[in-house]
Amino acid sequence: MRSGKPLMVLAIVLGGLIGLYYYDQKKPAPEGGEARDKVFDVEADKIVSLRIKSSAGETSSLTKEKDAWSLTAPFASRADQSEVSGITTNLSSLQVAGVVDENPKDVKQYGLAEPRIEVAFKAGGKDRRLLIGEKTAMGGDLYARRDNEPRVFLISGYLETTFDRKPFDLRDKSILKFDRDKVDRIEIVHDNARVEAVKSGLDWMLTAPVKARADYSAVEALITRLQSAQMKSVVADQAAPADLEKWELGKPAVTATVGAGSSRATLALGKGTPEGDVYARDTSQPMVVTVGKDLLDDVNKRPDDLRRKDIFEFRPFNVSRLEITRGSDTHVFEKTKGSGDAEKWKRTAPKAADLDSGKMDDFLSKLTSLRAQSFVDQVPAGAEPAVTVAGRFDDGKRNERVRIDRKDGDAFAIRGEEPGAARFPASELEDALKALDAVK
Repeated sequence: MRSGKPLMVLAIVLGGLIGLYYYDQKKPAPEGGEARDKVFDVEADKIVSLRIKSSAGETSSLTKEKDAWSLTAPFASRADQSEVSGITTNLSSLQVAGVVDENPKDVKQYGLAEPRIEVAFKAGGKDRRLLIGEKTAMGGDLYARRDNEPRVFLISGYLETTFDRKPFDLRDKSILKFDRDKVDRIEIVHDNARVEAVKSGLDWMLTAPVKARADYSAVEALITRLQSAQMKSVVADQAAPADLEKWELGKPAVTATVGAGSSRATLALGKGTPEGDVYARDTSQPMVVTVGKDLLDDVNKRPDDLRRKDIFEFRPFNVSRLEITRGSDTHVFEKTKGSGDAEKWKRTAPKAADLDSGKMDDFLSKLTSLRAQSFVDQVPAGAEPAVTVAGRFDDGKRNERVRIDRKDGDAFAIRGEEPGAARFPASELEDALKALDAVK
């Protein structure tokens, strides 16, 4: 009697071959094959309208005019151009990751009888539609259909977040609108105090509450922060006056106004929300939104925050003459042309002498790195004069004179055209004076 083992082995092999054949017919074709065909033959910039139903059941309608997208439903608003661009770009490049069934009897099993997500669009006068159902068992892909075609195919699962967008996701979430390049004034009001900076040529100057040099980088960073401020949610599209009081936006804790010529844009920040955010509004609009508390922290600036901290305006590379007085001694240093294009420093008073370039560079580096830690209205009583520095720079076109007094562990720099004094550690002044002694 023959053993049944060979027949059993053949049956197993045959079953494996049949399974392999079945799998080969169902699996996605290799890259470059039919299964990698594009879903839509459309160019992104030819899409002129969109209608998106999210998995949450919210529907958004958008139209494009002159290359700019706008939301038309469920409310009218400028659209987030980058969000919409992500959708149109992915529609134009969308590929079939695999064909599930060319003519299924029932699409319910794929979540396509009532699609979770629908993206309808118009391009070249033709209406198109992408229907997205459930994720595959492994979660890597999504079941989808095109237009009114029966075929069910797969698209990459990472695209779910691209197409599953709610109206709020698609709206422009910027709060203030202004022309960044034309801004010439900024004003912060808080606690009944006002801080104002005005553009003067290429520089910024504080005009309130004191007239002083402004920190260019700090002012520019503040303007950029206001321009990039984004809402986190919409509280009310049309806020009543009573509601403004409730959210402390009738008399805001902080307002920030950006001026560009005769135009103004003002952000008002009110009280905190239960979630830890802050109520806010563009004062020219009736809408109230929430923003992150970090925006309040970034905007709530004091005069010292925007005041220039550098004790000296000149830098080692552009200063050409220094006159330094300590007590009854005055030393004058001048930069001269050496051989070729080389520059060198000389002492011209009280006694002419060539100087060691390395030591002079060290002194200039320490001197120009002095920065204020804070500002005081006046130098404290009992402070003693330490040094007076007069500098000529920018090819001899500009001059500045700074007197530095010292008391205990603090040094105080006084500029003739500015009120008060800049306070910084006396130890840093001592380091600079030691470097000066090494030069002399």
